Amino acid sequence: MNPLTTTLTLHLLVCMSLTATSEAAIKMHRARVVVTNYLNGGLDLTIHCKSKNDDLGVLVLHPHNDFKFSFRPNFWGTTLIYCSMSWDSELHWFDIYIDNRDLNKCNDACRWIVQEQGPCLFNRTSNKYDICYPWNQSSMTMKNIN
Repeated sequence: MNPLTTTLTLHLLVCMSLTATSEAAIKMHRARVVVTNYLNGGLDLTIHCKSKNDDLGVLVLHPHNDFKFSFRPNFWGTTLIYCSMSWDSELHWFDIYIDNRDLNKCNDACRWIVQEQGPCLFNRTSNKYDICYPWNQSSMTMKNIN
């Protein structure tokens, strides 16, 4: 191998190593999620969050109270945490943390408010909860079951 090829190869290996190291450092951070009950009419929110490997338990949130948890997203960028949320006669599901959706949107924490229409994520640019999503398709009204 000639000296130029050796030098270019060495530079390429160093760049690849630095990129892999920085990506690994990003994935090793602790992600935080905060979910706040913003339901109308003073309703309590029952929330149950899980990932593939962990069950965070069932909690009842009174109006304007929140549920906070933290975790380390996996290296592959496939971390998913989903929650069932129920109140009155409603039962809904939502993916509260999806790594490729939330990693760059959340700074110190993914801050959500839960309203009847669906959850809204805090937008650091507008300083408002204006990134709103619909409930997952499997959500249902318990009135339809009975």
